[in-house]
Amino acid sequence: MLPLRHQLFDIASMIRTTVQSFEMETNRKSLSVKMEMPLEPVMYAGDQDRLMQVMVNLFGNAVKYSPDIVALYKGKIWVESQNGKGAKFIFTLPVKPAA
Repeated sequence: MLPLRHQLFDIASMIRTTVQSFEMETNRKSLSVKMEMPLEPVMYAGDQDRLMQVMVNLFGNAVKYSPDIVALYKGKIWVESQNGKGAKFIFTLPVKPAA
């Protein structure tokens, strides 16, 4: 297991940076990304590099694969986040009657 380097950092800024780094990809795929976060810093004690890696992996995979797969089934995909409570990546698929 990799050692963690805990430090205090602005996690809201890290999330904004991550989302902005995928702007070309989201525009190319005509994806809409809406962020609702406080303007003031949200300080968090953790390993910024490791958490950035998690965010890049989650968001990158969501942008690259999920919308296409969910769209094939005429579903919807979105993210909900509450300040201080975390984020949820959600998708729905239409219910089809059993054959």
